[in-house]
Amino acid sequence: MATKSACSLVAAALLCSCGMFAAAEAPNNNTPAPPQNGGAPNAPGFVASNPVYPFLWCVAGNKQANVTFSGLPIDRNRAVMFYEQHFGEYPRIWANRDGTHVSPEHGSIPQRTNYTTHLAKVRRDIAAGIPDPNWDGYAILDFEGWEPVWDLLRNERMKEESRRHVRARFPVMSPAEVERRAKLEFETAAFDFLQRTLEECKRTRPRAKWGFYGYPYAHQTQYQSRYQQLFDTVDAFYPPVYSVHYSVPDNARVGRSQRTATQYAREIDSKIAFARSVAGSRPIVPLIWMRYHDINIDYGGQWLNDLDLYTILKQPRISGAAASLFWEYIPDDRLALDYSAFFSSRGGQIMKRVVAEMNPAPVGGAQSQPRAASLSTSPATATPKGRITTTASPARSAPK
Repeated sequence: MATKSACSLVAAALLCSCGMFAAAEAPNNNTPAPPQNGGAPNAPGFVASNPVYPFLWCVAGNKQANVTFSGLPIDRNRAVMFYEQHFGEYPRIWANRDGTHVSPEHGSIPQRTNYTTHLAKVRRDIAAGIPDPNWDGYAILDFEGWEPVWDLLRNERMKEESRRHVRARFPVMSPAEVERRAKLEFETAAFDFLQRTLEECKRTRPRAKWGFYGYPYAHQTQYQSRYQQLFDTVDAFYPPVYSVHYSVPDNARVGRSQRTATQYAREIDSKIAFARSVAGSRPIVPLIWMRYHDINIDYGGQWLNDLDLYTILKQPRISGAAASLFWEYIPDDRLALDYSAFFSSRGGQIMKRVVAEMNPAPVGGAQSQPRAASLSTSPATATPKGRITTTASPARSAPK
């Protein structure tokens, strides 16, 4: 796990390296627009390829292929994500947010899975998504419809369907016994579904690095013995390190929906360290998002500010990740153009600087803990214990 001084690097090196700001302007809830600050000059020492720490494109949507990277070292061909609604026959009861539309799919619950048809479709879907049998990139299963532990299952419709599944076979069983049996049957079938699906993926593309989006989650720790077989079978771990809050410099006032840059760096470090506690020597490959998570009521959907952009690009490497995966959903030309503009301007400028800082690899390899370092233009100063302290730059407006 990276030390706290390594975590604080991102707050320190950032403040003046790309034109930082000390305080955020009032939240703006308009639809995010691409940055308008024009083309970005190359950072000193920038190289077009990045053999030390890969950045991989793992973006959904019909228009994602239209995004241009302006020469940035982002690899389109090394990562793929399979989504539950389009992969195999994933059992679930899907409902929209207000519950006005409910859709039972593939038997509704894993207890009813037809493995003959499910695994056959898994093989077809993998062949379509990964045509090369020798492909050795990162493959993620995004299965978020349900947790395999009854106590963590938030889909009450699936719980009730599991009870109904028991009552149909044991009509005189007591409610308490129905509940006990429904829980046992669901958990057994759910873990079996995930395990058999994962094993089929590994048989079909044995060189790919298979894993589940998000696993391990912190709330799974109290049930880790139940998840252990899954954890032991995956090839890599894919924690999301998306930015929910809007970062401000460490010595700035923290407002609603905000936090400091160092707090975000420590949050990323903590997530990767937690994954490392389960992964051992297997790769940890976090997913990164260039916009604020939409659960943030003030900044959701807006582009990351410079502090958060620098942090999300660099801190995973500091914390020992093997690569980072860009995630987004790009269904239309507008967002594809916005991303292209982002990469050709402010986003590209900061990414080039991060790539230059990460090359060459520090002594000790990709899993070592690089020293906390600041750019020559940063007002950061190192304390005797190696911690980085920061002072605020003149206030500037946050990007929209």
